[in-house]
Amino acid sequence: MKASYWSPYVRYACDSYVHSPYALTDRIIFDYELLYVKEGEIALTLGGDTFTGKPRDLFLLCPGERHSIDFHPPYVRQPHVHFDLFYQEDSPEVPVNLKSFAKITPVERQMVRKHRPDLFPVPFPTVIHLRNTAAFESILFEIITTFEQNPPYAELELKGLMLNLLVCLSREIYWINNPDWYKHVNLITEIGQYLAANTNREISLDELAAQFNINKYYLIRLFKGNYQEPPIHFHLKKRLEAAKQLLQFTNFSITEVAEKTGFPSIHTFCRSFKRIEGMSPKQFREHGYL
Repeated sequence: MKASYWSPYVRYACDSYVHSPYALTDRIIFDYELLYVKEGEIALTLGGDTFTGKPRDLFLLCPGERHSIDFHPPYVRQPHVHFDLFYQEDSPEVPVNLKSFAKITPVERQMVRKHRPDLFPVPFPTVIHLRNTAAFESILFEIITTFEQNPPYAELELKGLMLNLLVCLSREIYWINNPDWYKHVNLITEIGQYLAANTNREISLDELAAQFNINKYYLIRLFKGNYQEPPIHFHLKKRLEAAKQLLQFTNFSITEVAEKTGFPSIHTFCRSFKRIEGMSPKQFREHGYL
């Protein structure tokens, strides 16, 4: 099962201020928790390692992990959210645990969710030093506001917001692990827009390299890192999307459609169309698929 099948359940969300001296000692939680250090400083001990958390740091605590948190004086502002990756029948009944591990009953230990790191699109570290705090904070505080106000259909809205938050974090980790791609993301986006705007002709790698003043082999690597496919294949798919619109909504012949989308011959067009779409242009026009 992939992350695309996530259906998160937000159990609790709060923008809390913790005044020292205060600590959570040898605790486990039953679900996942995202703990964001907005102001102040914390020390989190997990598995024998201690992590210092300062503003812009985000911690992911997983189900069943024993940990301790010390909040440094004078206070810590720590917006946080508890959630299940998937809604389960008992999700509304499972509490947020604040007790130490020794005080948890056998019944309560049965509430611990199974940690599934294989379902995260990228490996989530224990602590993330966020770059794009504005996007993350916007979603996080919207989750907190929605949870506290509990308007009609709040649970459905929270599910969507939590998905957005997890996507935001997944991309953040991806960019941290691929700094070259992050540095050139605006350039690659511009190249993608250029390809999408020129569906009436073929575009070569040499043209792209000259147009955007970048080595063509470096361009391929950067483009694949952002769009998950080479630029010429991306452009071919955009041309075929334009061809599908012409087949569906005009009376142009298949030969004319091929010409208007930059294919050198109807044979090349039909071969490319069938390879990508799984049917011929004629079959597509007859069935009316999009």
